[in-house]
This record gives sequence, C-alpha cells and structure tokens, in this order.
Amino acid sequence: MDQHSLLLLLNEYLNGNCSEDESSIVKSWYQSFKDQNTEVVDLDEYELQAIGERIFQQILIRLKEKREI
Repeated sequence: MDQHSLLLLLNEYLNGNCSEDESSIVKSWYQSFKDQNTEVVDLDEYELQAIGERIFQQILIRLKEKREI
C-alpha cells in the first residue's frame, strides 16, 4: 500500500468510516510496529501535525462518549 492510500485509510479509520476489513488492515499495520522502535518516515511536518491533531480529537470524542454513558 502506498503512503497516500495509507493516509486516506487512516483518516477514514479515525473518522469511524472504515469497513471491518479496512479496520483490520489498520490494526494489523499498527500491530506490525509493536516490537519495533520505528518512526513513520517521509511525512512532512504538516502531515505529522495533522495526524496528531486528528488522533487527539478522536481521543477527546471517545472520552466524552464514555462520560455520557
């Protein structure tokens, strides 16, 4: 999978718009780094910041949802 496709898939995952198969791909990709000291390379500072912000926003949304339960 090329970098652009991966970023699109990650964005869909963070937005909760992935199918079960797509979610499995993201989870498998993430787990592949479990025992590695690996950095995601070839992303510019803007892309890294955007991904970090989206992850942070999803954490806030999920925390809010848990408080409402």
